[in-house]
Amino acid sequence: LLTSTKVILGVASERKQTLDYRKSVAVHEAGHAVLAMIMKKRFGDDFKTVTQVSILPRSKGSAGVTCFMNPQDEVKRTKSLLQADLSVGLGGRAAEEIWYGKDGIQLGASSDIETCTQLANRMVTSEGMASNVGLVNINHYSPEEVRKSAHGEVKHLLDTAYEKAKEILRINEVLHRQMVYTLLREETIGEEQLNRLAKLYPPAEE
Repeated sequence: LLTSTKVILGVASERKQTLDYRKSVAVHEAGHAVLAMIMKKRFGDDFKTVTQVSILPRSKGSAGVTCFMNPQDEVKRTKSLLQADLSVGLGGRAAEEIWYGKDGIQLGASSDIETCTQLANRMVTSEGMASNVGLVNINHYSPEEVRKSAHGEVKHLLDTAYEKAKEILRINEVLHRQMVYTLLREETIGEEQLNRLAKLYPPAEE
């Protein structure tokens, strides 16, 4: 995992950060982690596992990172699992909004938004997972009306996933807050510490 993290994200950087900035990164990364823990509880072995959360900046520009181990059966990607992936992907921005308000969200979620948009777009335009669009492959040759409808479905998927992320984070406020404080103290927390936090503050959906 550490080797994989270095290859993908670069090694940890020595860049100096203010406490406020470190806290905002911790809020963001803990948001991803808490959402993933909830989805893991719901779907079991079919969902990816959080293995590490860090607020150390990376040499390739990432302010922090949440690492996952994918499930053994990566081929099994149902609509419900993909929707869960969207909520986890948007969990960082959702956490920021809860902590700082809509006007307090910060730069840094562009990669998350891009990845989630690509996934939602694939679900709608290639995989036939939107009832209002149906089993149609949609591309730039499709009629404008069809493309507009597809765009609306993509936005609906993302908006729904984002609202679900906020709902779950509000329910698990204590777990999220404790993870943020742990990250500020430790900078990097592994699977063992994550499991300990989950036992002290059990993840819940309602």
